Amino acid sequence: ESAVGATDCALFLVSYEMKIIYANSGASRIFRYPVEEFVGMPVNNLVPVDLRSKHLGQMTEYRDTNVSRPLGMGRELRGLAKDGVELLLEIALTPFEH
Repeated sequence: ESAVGATDCALFLVSYEMKIIYANSGASRIFRYPVEEFVGMPVNNLVPVDLRSKHLGQMTEYRDTNVSRPLGMGRELRGLAKDGVELLLEIALTPFEH
């Protein structure tokens, strides 16, 4: 596994359609999904149900403006692990074109 893939932080690559196309082992450890289960999953599945509508709007805004947001410079976000446990997250967003 590459250095990026092995980081303790969760790292996701998300498609324009907001589906996960890559997740590293840190994401697997934090969110408690096997890495292969992330692929094709809507990223909104990792957010508690009560925040999904707001999160979808924020993700759409980010996608359409394509502006980086460094770690610590953005919003706190609650995440949802596979076992239903809510997680307090700090996120950074960076546009990536392949």
